Amino acid sequence: MIGRVVGVDPRLLEEPDDLVNLVLRARHEQALSFFSTISQRLVTVAAAAAGSGPDRILVERVPSVSVPLPGDGWKVEHGFLHVPGGGRFDLTAVPRYPTMGVAMVRDFPGRMRGALVRRTRQASPELERRLHDLAGALKKHLTEEVEMPIIRVIGFGPGVYPAGDIALCGLLLTGRALGMGRVPVHWLGRLSMEVRRFMHRTTRFAAACLGYALEGRTTQAQEAFFAAMARDFEGAVDLAVEAVARERDGSGPAFLVGVRVALDMVRSDVFAIPTGAAPAA
Repeated sequence: MIGRVVGVDPRLLEEPDDLVNLVLRARHEQALSFFSTISQRLVTVAAAAAGSGPDRILVERVPSVSVPLPGDGWKVEHGFLHVPGGGRFDLTAVPRYPTMGVAMVRDFPGRMRGALVRRTRQASPELERRLHDLAGALKKHLTEEVEMPIIRVIGFGPGVYPAGDIALCGLLLTGRALGMGRVPVHWLGRLSMEVRRFMHRTTRFAAACLGYALEGRTTQAQEAFFAAMARDFEGAVDLAVEAVARERDGSGPAFLVGVRVALDMVRSDVFAIPTGAAPAA
């Protein structure tokens, strides 16, 4: 049915109580996506080539979408992935890939921002406008100033992973990375509060991604991306940007736009550039 297990997010072993009833909700050639009926937690069984990620189990192969699979009867219990029909896979005997992978970025990453500007030139103008409206609102003092801008971003875009939500993941993780260093990120707490307040307005899949970002959890490509941002070496940042852009679920470009907007927000504070100004090359 599925290939040998080759890796696991250890959080699936540390917090297993709500994983005893998993329902298959989506599948493609690289992954199976399940939700727990108890907590609506997203658990992914993915091909090893997809790389590690939050609540993800890596396997040698994923069944072709043409192969019928039962929708329920899956569970993670006592350190094993149980599959319908009696099979089980030992998750305690495989490599563990922690997902708290946001590196501390001590100083403003100018080279990374330049690489992002080049890579996101063809991004959605409407997504950019909505994000910059949100950025401006986060700099204001009244709580109600943020409500409409955040609502216009959450759930914006087609599919189960709307671009607006993935861009917010980029904003949140970049704010966390810079906030651990020497760069002031005054807006992060407020953004986090508003995302928690309105994340019910998007899909369950995107809400799970927002939850990961709020916790500081990353995919393997995102972890390498923030490590490159922390070093900010020319060449390495371009490779890291391209790796995220090629994420297999197609979310990379929107994530990069969110990162760039976060860097623009921080840059406007550090270098006293008016918020909402057009991004410079």
